[in-house]
Amino acid sequence: MRDVGFGADCVHVVGHPYLERICAESRDSGSTGNTIRVLFVSQPITSDQSFKGIFFTQFGGRRLIDEIADVIEMGSAHFAFPGRRVKMCLRRHPKEQPLEKLPKGMDADPFAEWDTSLREHHIFIGMDSMALVEAGLAGKRCITLDLPEFRSLSDGSVPFAYSKKAVNTAGLAEALEAAVAALDASSGNGSTCPEFLHDSTQRTLDVAERFFNKKI
Repeated sequence: MRDVGFGADCVHVVGHPYLERICAESRDSGSTGNTIRVLFVSQPITSDQSFKGIFFTQFGGRRLIDEIADVIEMGSAHFAFPGRRVKMCLRRHPKEQPLEKLPKGMDADPFAEWDTSLREHHIFIGMDSMALVEAGLAGKRCITLDLPEFRSLSDGSVPFAYSKKAVNTAGLAEALEAAVAALDASSGNGSTCPEFLHDSTQRTLDVAERFFNKKI
């Protein structure tokens, strides 16, 4: 901000009160039991104005969402989730078009409220949407699809680690196995708050008070 002419006394770093609240509130869904709930957090591709969901992008003539669904299905039957059922859901972005058919065995997210969805699902898969960041801050197990085809769509600007990265479907299988192992080994929601978010609400209130008292 100072580079474009604002003086030091005009810039106030307050953090982000909403994200601070995300960190603070428990969203522990409890034991996974025999069902692991995996949520695909979609987002639209805006660079070409198509608003097509990232999971419906085709690689080699096949949709990404079908490839990933197969990886999870194979993992649940063979190596990653022995004796467990995997429930796959997709949460579409409101601007996403067109609304394509989901793979067999996958449903739309049944929860209208994001906070409920955040609490009820165990593992979140996406690219770099704000929803995925929030899931990571809430202590959920997150996997970022860092596919070469997507790198031009991401600004890579999130200043903290919040997920495991998968650069291909083999990497996704490994990340899923690690996520399930982490779920089994942990208790509680395990959320952590990056240092720059600490006291965001109070810092914002302090700046607002000084502004209304005309001290800034």
